[in-house]
Amino acid sequence: MSQSLYTLETNNVSALISDGGTFFENAFTSSHAYEVPYGSNSHTMYSMSFWMYGTDMSSSHHSSYSSYSSNVELVAGPVADDYDSDYYQSNFTSAIWSVTQAEIDMHLANYGNTGYVVPSSIADWPGSGDATEGVAANLAPYIDANSNEVYDPENGDAPFIEGDKAVYVILNDVNAPDVVAGPPLEVEVHVMFYQLATADPLNNTTFFNVKVFNRGSFSYPDFKFGVFADFDLGNFSDDYWGCDSTDNYMFAYNADNNDEDGLGITGYGTNPPAAGIVSLSHELNSAQTFNSGTEPAGYQNYYNMMMGDQANGTPHTHFDGHETNFQYSDQLIQEYSEVNLGNPPGDRRGLMVVSPGSLLSGTSHCMDYAVVYHKNPAGDNIQNAEELDSIVNFVQSYYDQNIQPCDSYMASTSELEQLELSLFPNPSNGTFNVSADEPTQLEIFSMSGQLIYKELLSPGIHVIDLKEADGIYLLKASNGKSVLSQKIIIE
Repeated sequence: MSQSLYTLETNNVSALISDGGTFFENAFTSSHAYEVPYGSNSHTMYSMSFWMYGTDMSSSHHSSYSSYSSNVELVAGPVADDYDSDYYQSNFTSAIWSVTQAEIDMHLANYGNTGYVVPSSIADWPGSGDATEGVAANLAPYIDANSNEVYDPENGDAPFIEGDKAVYVILNDVNAPDVVAGPPLEVEVHVMFYQLATADPLNNTTFFNVKVFNRGSFSYPDFKFGVFADFDLGNFSDDYWGCDSTDNYMFAYNADNNDEDGLGITGYGTNPPAAGIVSLSHELNSAQTFNSGTEPAGYQNYYNMMMGDQANGTPHTHFDGHETNFQYSDQLIQEYSEVNLGNPPGDRRGLMVVSPGSLLSGTSHCMDYAVVYHKNPAGDNIQNAEELDSIVNFVQSYYDQNIQPCDSYMASTSELEQLELSLFPNPSNGTFNVSADEPTQLEIFSMSGQLIYKELLSPGIHVIDLKEADGIYLLKASNGKSVLSQKIIIE
């Protein structure tokens, strides 16, 4: 299987994106490709990929596991009827696209001008697929300026992205090799990586949005989604790993205060940084680490780890004796950490898993993540790891307040315009007004996905009084034709 590469380097990070099933790994040179700071030749990660699992209604197990470029069960392109057709080969041999918000803004301002030529980044955006070829009609999100539900940028349509620049990748597990035993899930995976150029911690951050579409006939009541990462923090031989089940992230840090160069790899030197991956939209179900040479060796090992256990099926045991799904989850100077236990440092891998709910045939799930980094030149390896939590909280706050909710419908403004709903005030103390122009099904969820409020609204203004704790909640409204989502803040 071939793959295409694109380097996203809008801010202080250089991140190599691939449509070959893994990310931040240069498969052609077998080298690290997540560099931060940009231009330093120091890297925090060697590879990142996705693990997915579900049991169908007949209790058969389906899965898709990818770890490195040589071990992938996701390949480029959407699910289709004929992967060898001229249409498919012409459009999806390379399934990676990039565009900037500046290009989108320029296009929207000028597409109607005489002599204007649509730039390739806009023209080639995969907004629409050919349903006659067995490809989904709606692919990448776009602004449907003329409301015809077909992506035609010459008439004013444009990509919809987050951030200053985005890279979009489409993958599937149907046309992929069967590396780990077990039938595929028959899913299509869309990933939008994006960055913002800022003067704050976002400048060292790469966000990624993942949508998993069930294009097959099987339904999975217990779908699980995992992010696998090989954290090579500079010199890979002296790393530790930890996780935070409260703030939903896993991270790597140096075991001592000097990350030396070694084996041709540029270390971070003294006072080395910490780096991690945070789940912004879902609570973690489990998180664990394993070393180089102890990778899962078969389907049962992968399954056990997706369930939160060790590869051999044995539960992880907290320092105080109870079983846990979160390995090394204490603060670094407390009991259940690699520092306190005095573990030998090494080449750490990590896996964190969310359980977004059932993935029925024809439905999808959406998840948001961010890759984070922190280095205080005055802080040692432990301080930098502990201070990473403040970076996670900063990024989470930005996401909560500025990024469109993960499962919002974004593909067509024509459908969005069919449902008009306003909510005020927002933020509120839990009491707010919702104005609907037509009968509307209203649902409110916690950020962990728990339904906490449901009501069928008649046209008019309604007073909603939520007796919930301060925090971020997701409001979803549907009129039977389209769905709108909006974050609401209680404080």
